[in-house]
Amino acid sequence: MVTLEPRACVCTLGRRRTARKPLDSFDFDDMDGGRKKGRLVKRGGGPLKTWSEKLVIVGDGFIDFYNPTDDLSKKPSPLPLGRIALDHRTKVKRLDGADAPRIWGAGLDWLGRSVGEGMPFCFEVIPGGVKMTNGGVTSSQFQAKSERDRSAWMEAVLSEVERLGGSRARDR
Repeated sequence: MVTLEPRACVCTLGRRRTARKPLDSFDFDDMDGGRKKGRLVKRGGGPLKTWSEKLVIVGDGFIDFYNPTDDLSKKPSPLPLGRIALDHRTKVKRLDGADAPRIWGAGLDWLGRSVGEGMPFCFEVIPGGVKMTNGGVTSSQFQAKSERDRSAWMEAVLSEVERLGGSRARDR
């Protein structure tokens, strides 16, 4: 008798990766010399737009994000996976209700129809203050572990924008 081992297809692996561990397990959160460091879940910019945990640092006019397993205490420090340049026009938007991102199991049913609330504790950073498409500057979406944590991250980004000469006005 021949037994076959179960094999996972790429589509199943992709879904498993988006189902992350509970956000309560994000224990690294720190303010260091005016720079906020911690873990957030970030929406990817590729064709699948999956959500994945990142180590995020806000400061020096940028939002840098790293793999969550990177050791930033090493010398030389690892290069960031990505960098969002902040300027005086950058806006930060709270994503609640109809604006909240939706994925299967959090606001979408298996047919892709909107049901219930979207993902909780999300916010969006819009560099340049205007969302563009077709190769222009796009926004970045993040998810924090709680309402208090989301407010702290939004405040850190707004403080950095103000330091760069921008206004404290939130979008929404």
